[in-house]
Amino acid sequence: MKNNHFRKVSLIIIVMMFSLMACSEKKVMESATDPVFGQTGSAELTVSITDTVEGEPTNPPEEVESDMYRFYFLTEDNDTVAGVKLQICQNDACLMKSSDDAGLIEFDGEPQIYSIHVYSFPDEYELVSEREFETEAKYGVYKTILKKIRK
Repeated sequence: MKNNHFRKVSLIIIVMMFSLMACSEKKVMESATDPVFGQTGSAELTVSITDTVEGEPTNPPEEVESDMYRFYFLTEDNDTVAGVKLQICQNDACLMKSSDDAGLIEFDGEPQIYSIHVYSFPDEYELVSEREFETEAKYGVYKTILKKIRK
């Protein structure tokens, strides 16, 4: 009896996963019939599936526990933007970094308030977000939005 229940639950989960592959989050009630024993069962499941390509973030979290400062550069359609140059400044000292193919700059400096300047970005984009801003005095995630103006 225990084995039959396990088969039924396993089959339902498999059916539900296939039905969810095209969505990001969905609450589903599925039923399935065990092909060997002919028993039908159902289950309700809420599943989040993120379809990502390695190195490309989907929506970076607004608030997340982080062990460094993370700066994401994205278009309004959440495409990543490589080659954005950022100045990270404290007092009179600045550090220049460029976003990678994932549209990301990581900085693990001492947690404190830094002045951030978007120094430059590829010619086919214009800046939607502010050019200058300050970090909080703790690690976190920051998102800068650019708009593609030509190909």
